[in-house]
Amino acid sequence: MFPNLLWILRLERISQWLLAETVGISAAALSLKLAGRMSFLEMERARVAQIVGYREQWLFQQLAPPESERITRTVAGREIAALTPATESR
Repeated sequence: MFPNLLWILRLERISQWLLAETVGISAAALSLKLAGRMSFLEMERARVAQIVGYREQWLFQQLAPPESERITRTVAGREIAALTPATESR
């Protein structure tokens, strides 16, 4: 759910257990929060950023697919639906 945070934890070799203990939550709660099943409290987000030394906004940035629109193309005489970036000229 938070790829930047997970990447930093691996890069810095910080275990989820250690991070949870330092933040003051259970390892189970941290696991649920990282999976997106529970929300981080604002103070937890700030504490995580302080511990790992990266900006909170970047650590908790979520990936989103690019905006796109569905178009139909003809390939070999057959119509095929495809997703194309909205900025592509037609």
